[in-house]
Parts: sequence; structure tokens; C-alpha cells
Amino acid sequence: MNGDILPNVDSVVRLCGGSHLDPDTGSPGPGAFMLREGENYLSVNWLEYFQQYSHEDRLLEVRRVLASKKKIGSAARLALLNVGNAIQVVGDNPLLIFIHEPINSPDVINDPSHSGINNIQSFEQLVAERLTQAVFELSAAKIDE
Repeated sequence: MNGDILPNVDSVVRLCGGSHLDPDTGSPGPGAFMLREGENYLSVNWLEYFQQYSHEDRLLEVRRVLASKKKIGSAARLALLNVGNAIQVVGDNPLLIFIHEPINSPDVINDPSHSGINNIQSFEQLVAERLTQAVFELSAAKIDE
């Protein structure tokens, strides 16, 4: 439900554009976890929202939703973060809060798994650097055509 705190055992997915990936390793750099102008939280997708699916099919659902909202380049990757591990890696200052923020509006494309990483505004650079260390899996973001 909207506003629910995500369980520590669950995972979120962050779309990382090719320009935010290290050219040698393909890993996301801190820029992939920075707020855009006007954002109050870092947008992610809650993987376990699609609980009826396997891991690969959950990723496919996230890819479909993201592709319906924007053009995704072939170099883009999905960075997976475990909620509890990300909180632990970042530490207590700031204490991250992962909240389900579904987008359900007639004016925009629905994104039922949309969520946010909150409480990072004053510590954005530090949080971005530490979130790069919390990534446990990378996956292609573009849907094969």
C-alpha cells in the first residue's frame, strides 16, 4: 500500500543510465544514486511487489514499467539493492527509509512498484557513494526486442 515501509529482506531496483556506469567494470558510480533537481527521494522499484513471479520475471516486469515511461538505452543497467543491507552500509547518519510510493494516476503511466529511498537530502553524496557498495546484482535494463 502507498506509504508502507519496505521490509528489510526485500530488494529494490534502480535504473542506472549508461553515463553513470564505470566503463571498465560496468558498475554504477555515485551519479546513478543522486537526486534529480526537485526530487525529495530517490526513485526505485520494489522487486517483491511482483511476488507472484520468479526473480527473472520480476525484473522483466520492472523493465516493462520503466520502458513504458521512458526510452532506455542499451547500456543502461538495473542495480539491485537489498533494503536491509543498503541501510546497514549507509549507517545511522542518515537512516534510510524505503517507502512504497506507487504511481497510479490517469495523467501518467502507472507504476505500481514505484518506491522511494527517503531521508538522503542533506547527505546525498555520502549516500550515493555508499549505495554503489550495496549493489548486489546488475541486470540489463533494456527489453530485448
